[in-house]
Amino acid sequence: MIGRPESEKGMTLVEVLVALTILAGVAGAVLLMTAQSARAAASVENKLLARIVADNAAVTALALNGSIQAGSNITELEFADQQWLVSQTFMPLEAGGLYQLQITVQLAGFDQMLARIDTLKAAS
Repeated sequence: MIGRPESEKGMTLVEVLVALTILAGVAGAVLLMTAQSARAAASVENKLLARIVADNAAVTALALNGSIQAGSNITELEFADQQWLVSQTFMPLEAGGLYQLQITVQLAGFDQMLARIDTLKAAS
């Protein structure tokens, strides 16, 4: 095997460029995975917060005493530094004396429903 002379030891320009190309590819893949992970975490956080907002709205609606009016209303509220749209719909059931309560929650300015609760409430 023929070796290089002592004065020519080291890496050639081509070897350095190949190593930099491989490093750039690996770094790009890591950045892409980090961005996807951050988006997924934000989505999960929004769904969890929406579920908390929906649960709070359901507890509040179920705890109210008095007559129930069939119909829908939409309220906007702030929770965890975000604006949320909460839609509540009371629908009478044929089983008499029961109303179905449907609650949906979405971020203000977005169309995607993040949480939904369906429950029953007895008429007072």
